[in-house]
Amino acid sequence: MQYRKWVYISLSTLFILLFVNTVFLYKTDIYSVAHPERKIFPTAFHQRFMIVEYLKKHFNEYDTLLFGSSRVQFINPQHIPDAKAYNLTIAEGIPQEYLLMLKYLLSLGMKQKLVLVGLDNFTFNISFAQHQAALETKSHYLLTGEPKLKFYGNFFFRKPTKRDFQDIKNREKGLNLYKMHYDIIYHQKKAFAHQKYSQPKPDAPIYNDPTTWHGNALQSSLKAIRKIKELCDKNSIKVIFFINPIQHTSYDAMMKDKTNRMLFGEFKKELAKITDYYDFTKPNAISKDNRNWLETSHFIPKIGDLILKTIFNDKVYVKDFGIHVKQTKEKK
Repeated sequence: MQYRKWVYISLSTLFILLFVNTVFLYKTDIYSVAHPERKIFPTAFHQRFMIVEYLKKHFNEYDTLLFGSSRVQFINPQHIPDAKAYNLTIAEGIPQEYLLMLKYLLSLGMKQKLVLVGLDNFTFNISFAQHQAALETKSHYLLTGEPKLKFYGNFFFRKPTKRDFQDIKNREKGLNLYKMHYDIIYHQKKAFAHQKYSQPKPDAPIYNDPTTWHGNALQSSLKAIRKIKELCDKNSIKVIFFINPIQHTSYDAMMKDKTNRMLFGEFKKELAKITDYYDFTKPNAISKDNRNWLETSHFIPKIGDLILKTIFNDKVYVKDFGIHVKQTKEKK
């Protein structure tokens, strides 16, 4: 009898603790998967989830999509000519994620005339599995087919971290660290019209710290790019691929790494077998001038405008910036 009482008390206590833990995580919701439209983001931010939540309600307002990593957050979609464009910038975005989003939006009945895809010097490094394993970069369950309960369970049936408690402190201080990102998702016209950024002096030490990645996801990324191209062709959508510019310090670090240098060369060679693309990666006056960069990864808005101008006029305005690489015929 005493044993049963002990088991009952233990299980009841465990249940209460789990319940309190879940309620705490739901209320703090640092990834904003329970409250995707709230305007205060003091600690974390789940772009991939929130973009899908927004577009499933507003997809019919756009006919052009710009896919890309956080680098394309400085490309103003309103400057894309003759388009009602939406910028789907996501941190460290990769082709597999763009493909899933494109498939989903087409399944909703979205009528698109143009898709732009910004690629990066980490496109061949990061795998989809890596992103699925991390809460901040997991794709929306509507894209992957993951059971809804399992998806939310990852966020609310887990052990709290320091970040969860930090969120409470940041809210008390009134911090809103991701307001710009919220506006980019929900109010793009306003966000890009009043885009603000802080830029160090050109000789600041931050420009000597390269942004690098490692890993080999070359084949899976190329496969996803090919499927994006095929999907667009099948639906009579014009698709334009481009590789984002690389700041000189990060470019030098990539080229000094034997594996990354080989992957980068192979990536561009194989990409040309799939599609035309615009290459902004070659060292040039833009990449070498720190005044064009926020650090060693993100370019400033005027470079985003130059990228669009180069692509849509099909003309090089700065030597070696935006070379139009024509598709090569694959040998049978």
